[in-house]
Amino acid sequence: MTTRVLPFRRSGDATSPGRRPRRHRPGPHGARPGGRARDVARLDPNLRALRRDLLAFGVARGRPVDADAASAVLAAKVARAPEPVELLDDDIVTELLWVDVFAWCGDHGVPPPTAVAATLHTWVDQLASVGRLAPGSDGVDALHDAINAAGGVIEQASLPGLEPAPSAG
Repeated sequence: MTTRVLPFRRSGDATSPGRRPRRHRPGPHGARPGGRARDVARLDPNLRALRRDLLAFGVARGRPVDADAASAVLAAKVARAPEPVELLDDDIVTELLWVDVFAWCGDHGVPPPTAVAATLHTWVDQLASVGRLAPGSDGVDALHDAINAAGGVIEQASLPGLEPAPSAG
């Protein structure tokens, strides 16, 4: 009796007997459904450096920052051309939070990040700390107020006497 030895193949390999390769239906721009904004955003080298600086700033200072939110915000901001990326005022912040990021994510087949408002707060502080808010931008306090007014994150420290609700567990 002769034993036939089959070559080793990984179970997900397209050539494995009885297995078909998994396929996805690409969304717009070839994005995989449920992908991440950071993987889909096509940022030029200057914007990648800006994202990297934002992430480093947030991590170094213990501030909330999310790579997907940063990528989506920067990509949505670029889509607002010809205005400078570093130009922020109360209207721009509101439109980014309520329209632009959602539209960009929908166009690119990725879910909107949940930390957009928190990342915007950190971005405002980062731009201000290095003097990169563009001329015509609102002041830092006004930008934080605009983010909060648009439904963004309100830091607990800014609300004296606010205590977290007891857990129902």
